[in-house]
Amino acid sequence: MPEDGPFRHLIADTYSKETLKQIKQLTSSCLSHRIVPVGNGLFAASGNQEADSVSGYQNVWVRDNVMVANSFRLRGEFDPAISCVQGLTRFFRTQLPRFRKVIADPVATLREGSNCRPHIRFTAETLAELPEKWPHAQNDSLGHALWFRCVLANTGAADIR
Repeated sequence: MPEDGPFRHLIADTYSKETLKQIKQLTSSCLSHRIVPVGNGLFAASGNQEADSVSGYQNVWVRDNVMVANSFRLRGEFDPAISCVQGLTRFFRTQLPRFRKVIADPVATLREGSNCRPHIRFTAETLAELPEKWPHAQNDSLGHALWFRCVLANTGAADIR
């Protein structure tokens, strides 16, 4: 392990409120934990990617957004959490035909492939589906979004309607 670096003096076996405060101040000054939405209240996988990056990390994943939004909620920062769930809801409205098709005939629809399912990866700015094939068969992501929406409703932070 390197002997120097901006965090070296803060590495310890145990931490006090004061040392945690120092760590928070240092990470804040480096902007290493700065998470900001990129559009529609949603968070890209990596906020510093170009719009046409081949990595795809400029896009939004449902599961990641729920985890990030929930971290804001757990810190008592409800505005980003609510904005995120509202952005996800706007996107899910665009996916209603896909939801309805799966519900109407799950066996036939799911046999068509995962691209027929509601998408779990899309653009933040326009809420558009991405053109490339992607394994959207991620029911856990959809369930995670539903769970989070209910958590916010149960706390009174966001109306479920």
